[in-house]
Amino acid sequence: TCRQACLKTGIYGRKFSVVLGWFLQGIFIILVFFTHNFYFLAALFFLIGASATLVSGSADAWVVDLIKSKKIKQYGNYFSGKASFVAAGLFISGLIGSFVVARFGLSFIWLVSGSALILSAIFLLFAEENHKKENFDSLSKIYHKTKSQTKSSLKYIRGHHVLFLLFIITIFHSFALDLSGIISWTPVLRDSGMPDYAFGYLWSAANVLGI
Repeated sequence: TCRQACLKTGIYGRKFSVVLGWFLQGIFIILVFFTHNFYFLAALFFLIGASATLVSGSADAWVVDLIKSKKIKQYGNYFSGKASFVAAGLFISGLIGSFVVARFGLSFIWLVSGSALILSAIFLLFAEENHKKENFDSLSKIYHKTKSQTKSSLKYIRGHHVLFLLFIITIFHSFALDLSGIISWTPVLRDSGMPDYAFGYLWSAANVLGI
């Protein structure tokens, strides 16, 4: 993909990828507030997902590269600290979300969420990065590398019974989680009389354990 060719190989750097991804996600999330058209919403959520790929992987790689440049051998402190920090942020976001929904309505949450992402992207502009430009591979070369690696991986999985079963189980497991996740329990709780603002408190309570 373009992301793999231009960003992952180090042409622009991890920081550029993360900042751009969060900024674009923020813009597209804010635009959700202004439309109720199904096709526009589908397009916006597609763009939100596409923008998220700029952040996925790049954010952790950015930090790992920085840690390596400072000759720190242990990454565990960062990743465990990050998990706790994210959970704390989600806890606070639930409380803020409850206040916003109770005061301004459910749809207003799109404006707050999008603005928070854009603000985060702006703060990251001042973050440090140890970026070294690397050689650029053509899109064609990256496509063939990805295709070859995918084929060899699937061939290896088919040749190992346990891995093959694990692969199939993972597919069904992911599908089951999607069905039993937020798209299921949120409508059930709303139909049971739970007010919209209370979901923020539920979200905060769920993330207390994550801290």
